[in-house]
Amino acid sequence: MLAIEATHILGAPVVVTYAGSPVSWHFYGQFSSEPGNPGDRSVELVGRFKEMWTPVVRFAEEKGVQLALDCAVRMGNIACNPEMWERILDAIPSDSLGLSCDPSHWLWMGILPAEDAIRMFDGKWYYADVKDCEISPRMKFRQGIIGNWWWQYRVPGRGQLNWGTITGALQESGYDYVLCVENEDRGAPGLEGFALGGRYLRQFL
Repeated sequence: MLAIEATHILGAPVVVTYAGSPVSWHFYGQFSSEPGNPGDRSVELVGRFKEMWTPVVRFAEEKGVQLALDCAVRMGNIACNPEMWERILDAIPSDSLGLSCDPSHWLWMGILPAEDAIRMFDGKWYYADVKDCEISPRMKFRQGIIGNWWWQYRVPGRGQLNWGTITGALQESGYDYVLCVENEDRGAPGLEGFALGGRYLRQFL
């Protein structure tokens, strides 16, 4: 609530936040098991999200602030894929509740093409926290998907995403706000990496 109040006072339009998850990213339960398996808590957690977030969303509506749910998964976040985005947005229908676009996560999760994910949620992208991603087939072969080094985050232009079509899809979906370069690129650290990513993106704008 304090973040929404501060955003309203500053005249900024968006708060980027997480939907959260008390069970990290294991809310679907055991891998390769049918929906509704004993460990599947996805429906329960959407219900908990609705209960806890409805007053937050209503407060954002009163203040004229939009909430953009981040799509990262590893730190525990149920709003991490199209199925869960649908469930969450259906649970609390509101112009004040939307999504933050960061397709770097979609690349290593296999949610591709990123442009299709963007177009599926036309009008619901309230922020674009952008970074790229690089997948190493050799390390994926050695570690499988449970490993650490088979994918790495990159600044836009140093990974494998097509930013021409991604920015085009965002524009077509009605997005008209910032592209905020998020730099977690080990090969282009600090301000150098931010500048590199910014220069690369400008060609598409």
